[in-house]
Amino acid sequence: MNHCLECNNKLSGRSDKKFCSNYCRATFHNRKSALDFKEIKTINKILKKNRQLLYDKMNSEKLEFTLKEMEEKGFNFHYLTSYCEIKSDLFCKFCYEIGYLPIGKNRFKIKLKN
Repeated sequence: MNHCLECNNKLSGRSDKKFCSNYCRATFHNRKSALDFKEIKTINKILKKNRQLLYDKMNSEKLEFTLKEMEEKGFNFHYLTSYCEIKSDLFCKFCYEIGYLPIGKNRFKIKLKN
């Protein structure tokens, strides 16, 4: 005898039925996808913070920054939304529309996406 995957009640009807009601079906899938969304939310939070730090730096009219300066503010250099190759071995990394380009050892310049 089959049982509901959510509430474990006995199922009646079609032999391939997995849930006893729409409520159980929705609850089961919402709980399952919540784990995926947690990781996405965490990454989006990091990206938003990175973008805000770049935006603040850009609005302060200082278009250059150091690695240490941004790390102290909580910038996470491991997350980005895209990048483009400027020339061989030189990449501009973007957090949404605001990017940063290396200009020296641990120094970067802010660049807006075209």
